[in-house]
Amino acid sequence: MRQCNNCVVKHLSACLVLDEEVHLGHPDHVYYIIGHLNEAAIECENVGIAVEIRKLREAYRVNYDLDHAVVVSLLRRIDEDVQS
Repeated sequence: MRQCNNCVVKHLSACLVLDEEVHLGHPDHVYYIIGHLNEAAIECENVGIAVEIRKLREAYRVNYDLDHAVVVSLLRRIDEDVQS
């Protein structure tokens, strides 16, 4: 799989939307979130951010609670990497 920060942004953004769907009564969407987090970690060009995404995925598997502030922070950092 190739690395692509634009794809990472797509996957992380999808996680935010899917988490809203989980809270609206679609519990099976947790599996889509896990998949998107996995894809984001694999495709991330920044190794440090990829490690953070993996940790986020592992934590999500334990409590199924996605911290939106953490995801948005990762998105901002990826944007900074892309623009520099």
